[in-house]
Amino acid sequence: MKYRRLLLGLLAFAGIASAEQRWVKATSANFEVYTTAGEKKAREAILYFEQVNSLFQKAVHAGRSTKGRVRIVVFQSAREYKPYEPYAGRPAYAGGDQDRDEIVMQSISAENYPIAVHEYVHILLKPVKNMPLWLNEGMAQLYQTLHPLGKGIKVGDVLPEALYVLQQQNTWLDLATLCAVDRNSPYYTNDHSKVSVFYAESWALTHMLSLSDPYASKFREFIALIIGGTQPAEAFQKAFNRPMREVLADLRAYARGDRLMARLIDVTLEKSAEAPEIKPVAEIESGLVLASLLADINKMGEAKQAYAKLAAENPASPEVPEALGYLAWRKGDRNEARAQFAKAVELGSRNARMYFAYAAMAGEAGEPAQAQIKLLRKAVELDPDYYEARLHLGFQLMSESDYAGALAVFAHLKKVEPEYAFQFFHAVAYAAYRTGDKEGARANAKRAADCAPGPAEKAAVEQLLAELDQHPGERLRAVAPAAEREPEEEERSARRPALQHRDNPEVPQLPKRSPLTAVEGTLDQIDCLGTSARVRMTVAGRPVRLLIDKPNAIEVRGAKGGSFSLTCGPQTPRRTVAVEYEPKVNSDLGTIGLVRVVEMK
Repeated sequence: MKYRRLLLGLLAFAGIASAEQRWVKATSANFEVYTTAGEKKAREAILYFEQVNSLFQKAVHAGRSTKGRVRIVVFQSAREYKPYEPYAGRPAYAGGDQDRDEIVMQSISAENYPIAVHEYVHILLKPVKNMPLWLNEGMAQLYQTLHPLGKGIKVGDVLPEALYVLQQQNTWLDLATLCAVDRNSPYYTNDHSKVSVFYAESWALTHMLSLSDPYASKFREFIALIIGGTQPAEAFQKAFNRPMREVLADLRAYARGDRLMARLIDVTLEKSAEAPEIKPVAEIESGLVLASLLADINKMGEAKQAYAKLAAENPASPEVPEALGYLAWRKGDRNEARAQFAKAVELGSRNARMYFAYAAMAGEAGEPAQAQIKLLRKAVELDPDYYEARLHLGFQLMSESDYAGALAVFAHLKKVEPEYAFQFFHAVAYAAYRTGDKEGARANAKRAADCAPGPAEKAAVEQLLAELDQHPGERLRAVAPAAEREPEEEERSARRPALQHRDNPEVPQLPKRSPLTAVEGTLDQIDCLGTSARVRMTVAGRPVRLLIDKPNAIEVRGAKGGSFSLTCGPQTPRRTVAVEYEPKVNSDLGTIGLVRVVEMK
């Protein structure tokens, strides 16, 4: 009987362990939550973050991540979380890559939400142009303390440490100085006392402007002016009818007052937030998520082992070679990445972004345009709204003189980013010209002229407009590539009057994207090497060496709790830093990447 009780006890324990590892996935309009904490906690997390997102739609019109749904990975316990913890004492962090934003949490609990929400605020504000640093950090601090009450959200809980700093300081920053602080300022990177004042004052000013009378009613107008490029002094005057010195006086009184405002804000949620789709996660899917977390915190060896195990257990799955391809890409091994992507294609991948990345690599490797076109067509087929894939498919079709095809692809674009505006409108104008649409050619040529970045581009548009004027009665038809024409058609083409503008507009290459890898750890030493420097870190107990090849191009970020300075030699005290780097191995120096961002934690 004793043996039977022991056996039952062991079976019960095994059942508990299995339940702890059972993953579920909850999906809403803006999030996908992977968790081992069960369906109830998954719904809680979805609802919480959807409420935060809805609040931001009202505050700054930053409705969602530009990369689609944000992935949130939440463990049930510290024990489960530990292998994926970037460093000890960090219960939540932001991760992801160029195609996905991600937040990882130790557990779904009240003490972990503030860090996660702080990081999510930065995700939402990332694409907002002209967002000043003080407002970015002020919002992240303001909203990290929010918590749901019923169907609303309470905003405005006090940050005691920030209030203490302001009440102890004799000298505040004037608002002109505060608004001018950037990521290279000593108020953000170097001096602890200055950094503390910057963060505290940023929080207090954001708190007052967004929540207190008479400022709150004009706060959205103020944000619109700021991100529209209006200078701070003018924005304060226009929105609040106050010069900055009076706003600062109000802020001092506000911080000294016996109470700060808090508000309960109603939020409107989509149906998917209140009733998210919840389903169990297959072992291969959870395995891929966990392996990607290992890669994100630079445990490349463990990540590769995890992927290899998944590949052996799932030989027909395209997801595994996709992931191995991205892992090789992070390590700078383009050949291995292309080989893995080719295998994923062979296995029937349905990942539009993988096809786009593969097309970009094909261009880098010098493969013909038709190979890139085939991959881009597949990306657009899988995701018709994939902006980058559709744009570059149109450009590649232009390079093959398929003008009608390019116009058909371009016609589905709902927007054009400024960096591609001239090339897009010039390409559309020329394609319309070659297919006989004179009015369309002229209209798009004028739009191209309006956004031409320099005299060479303006001259190209003027040449096209001149040709339209010189051939008013000629209606051109689509011209097939010479290799596809019949001999009789080629002869007729040769007898037509020659037009001067025969060369296609310049076709931009697919972007050579180098995904950045993020690591967090202690900064041990900086070795100065003339015009470059080597950074020595300890990450998860392991040494990591990175190269600073362009000191002036590095984005240096400070943090509330400390300071940062790029001085040579051993770092005392050893500080915790987050570094984003472009994977590139230098065997001579023992480095694995090129530093692009350094942030003090």
